Amino acid sequence: VRDLAAVLRGPELHDERALRAIVEGMLDQVAAVDLLLSDEAAARELVSALIATVASAATDDDGELAGLATRSLTLLATIGTRPAWHDAIVDGLRSLRGQVGARLASVVETHLRRLAPPPEDKSPADKPRQPEPASATTTAPGADAKPWVAKQHEAERLGRELQETCMRIMLGTGTPEEKTREAMRVQAEFQAAVKALYGA
Repeated sequence: VRDLAAVLRGPELHDERALRAIVEGMLDQVAAVDLLLSDEAAARELVSALIATVASAATDDDGELAGLATRSLTLLATIGTRPAWHDAIVDGLRSLRGQVGARLASVVETHLRRLAPPPEDKSPADKPRQPEPASATTTAPGADAKPWVAKQHEAERLGRELQETCMRIMLGTGTPEEKTREAMRVQAEFQAAVKALYGA
């Protein structure tokens, strides 16, 4: 996790398109968020680096960091769903207001509305909604839950393996082009495995 935080802060990320592609692929694996948070000190470094990555995109004239910033925001919002991290993530997202351009600002506000929705202004005249009658075709609770739960656990395991593999590739030897090819191969295998898992 500290290595990922260091890469996000490093100057190479602005210059190496191949390195950005690898890091973006890693940030997409939000299923592994609990693994990222297992070391609290390292996780705090990562959260700080993610916020800095979004803020730096505002000064990126060619827009090449926009994709990385969007993925960083998605990962931050996912981390923010964990109760222990909720307040820190909300504060971090609020700190980005006024620092980013219109497109990223819209993404920031969307995540903030989900994590910290404004209180509803209910009028006394509002009538409570009547509960809708249960449909006769409604599936009984838990009828198909177990197979999907098992598939979700397997997808999360595959996501963790992909993240660990991409991390080893990124930190290993080889040219950026070789690392990109290998990362793309591994990600293609992951996507094929997930499709097979869900019967797609």
